[in-house]
Amino acid sequence: MKFLESPSSWSARGRAFFTRLTLTRFTLLYFTFALLACLILVVLEGVTLANNHAGTQVLSGIIAQTNPSQAKSGLPLFSDGKLVVCDDFPNQSGAVCRVMWKMDNEGSILVNGTSSVYPRGTNDQVQGHAFVDTSIIAGSLDLPDNCIYSLRWLRDIIQDGIREDIVVLCFQFWLLSLALVTLVTESIPHLGAGIFGHLLGTVWAGYRIHSTSHLESVYKDLIVPGVCSNRDFLGNWWNQTRAHAIGVLVVYACTLVALTYLSYKLLIVFANQSFARVGASNQIRRIYKIILLFSAGLQLALFFSIAAIGLWLGKINHAAIGELVPNQMSLLVALVVALVLLFPWLILGWVCVRRECWKLYIVFCTISLFLIVLFSVLFSTPIYQFILISSSFFGTITITSYICVVTTAILGVICRLNFGKGLVHYLEVDRTLAGMNFTTGTFYDHKADPEKNAFPSYKLPAGVELKHDSFIGGHGSSRFSLTEGVPIRLSSTPSALKRLILVPDEQFGAADEKESMGMKNVLPPPSPAWLKRPSSTTSNAGSLLSDLPLRLSSLASLRKELNEFPVPPSEPPAVIASRYAPRFHVPLDIKDDRAVDIPKRG
Repeated sequence: MKFLESPSSWSARGRAFFTRLTLTRFTLLYFTFALLACLILVVLEGVTLANNHAGTQVLSGIIAQTNPSQAKSGLPLFSDGKLVVCDDFPNQSGAVCRVMWKMDNEGSILVNGTSSVYPRGTNDQVQGHAFVDTSIIAGSLDLPDNCIYSLRWLRDIIQDGIREDIVVLCFQFWLLSLALVTLVTESIPHLGAGIFGHLLGTVWAGYRIHSTSHLESVYKDLIVPGVCSNRDFLGNWWNQTRAHAIGVLVVYACTLVALTYLSYKLLIVFANQSFARVGASNQIRRIYKIILLFSAGLQLALFFSIAAIGLWLGKINHAAIGELVPNQMSLLVALVVALVLLFPWLILGWVCVRRECWKLYIVFCTISLFLIVLFSVLFSTPIYQFILISSSFFGTITITSYICVVTTAILGVICRLNFGKGLVHYLEVDRTLAGMNFTTGTFYDHKADPEKNAFPSYKLPAGVELKHDSFIGGHGSSRFSLTEGVPIRLSSTPSALKRLILVPDEQFGAADEKESMGMKNVLPPPSPAWLKRPSSTTSNAGSLLSDLPLRLSSLASLRKELNEFPVPPSEPPAVIASRYAPRFHVPLDIKDDRAVDIPKRG
């Protein structure tokens, strides 16, 4: 099976991508807003990442200058208004946890069995733009164990924030790639996935402001005045962190509002595309929509799985947690293998359902089963239950990735049930025509207002009814056009020129009936034996693909003739037909120059 395509095919795809990008003003605006949002949020997240890194550097420097044997062992955890230090994960039997300090309902802090009351909001703070008093860092520090454990816990929380910043930073590029795929494939599922991603980012940006405020309150109201003798080591670091978080939330909210409106407009455009485009039966369209939903699930599962595995690796390699993880090396190997398999998993899933390849599908299912089993086992481990308590972001990402992987695997099974129903043949013809510089045609004006053009109507002569069934008949014909030419209806199985042949007037009966029709019906010529479709709808697709070279040769000949067609591209098809067929009658009441097929009269 060939996965690589010729340069000419890539060039044709590039032109098709530009056409899709500029299809309407809404598609162009959607891409523009997605690109601007990506760039702005990447800059803001980068600044936030640098700010968090500076905070961890300050706390690490302070801890490093304390007594080397002081407050180094144990795992600090803040929960329910108290700081505890455990020698194992708290949810394990036999784990011993010591309460370093806790706060009662009256605001009193109990430290080492002594109750002390500290007024909130009156602690001394370092003024200026520096994060920390440099004179304190310069010399050795004599801090109590309670303060050191509190600073260790705070440093771990800020380090989790750094991992979160990296994930959110990559999330912006993923959203931009999802927007590109949405425009290229005109996929409504990808459109919904993009809105879901921006909504998730907005909600999390708001939650991060709340969590930052809570962390600042614990630090300034409990740690600094309670256990660190009013020594504020971070200064105005909190103000900068809060300002960055608010800026990210504002950009997310504005982007969500703008892209939600544009997504609604694109939903109308894509729905019109599905209504107006010809060449596939209702069954093929239904199958292709399932594949688009499956592809969107693949992209969601890929990102969240990579993010979840990255967070797992960061947590396991943490010094305090890593020492408590049983079989640490085995867990690291399993996570690395899963990370490596994610990219082949995406490619295999994308290809196997479009090519209907059994072997690739089996490999895809095997990797899916491995990922589901691995995540299920990790959820039952003590380390996951501990991290879930200490990091909400970690829990959100891991649970979301698990749901996406399971959902994608189920959609893959549904796609497998639709193998052999004609989709691969339709996609192959579409790719071949795209490589020959043909572009898929539709019945409505792309530049018109999509809301006013939701269901296009066409003016036909009196006495003529254009049935919808004539477009989706058993032969499944498709409409294509050259980039510089008039629309031409091609067929994947009957004769490629069956819609272009005009017949004498005598074959249609009386003259008055001819005038009532306004346009002559098209009579298909006898089809060669190699173009006849098997009578059974469940015939083997291999018999159709075996005749593909002859069909492509016929299409190539047609393209050559069209290139030599001496007609200005601005003339409507009816005038072109009357020039080369004198008996062709052009009705005066037809103002639309778009090609419309008239059904045969029995």
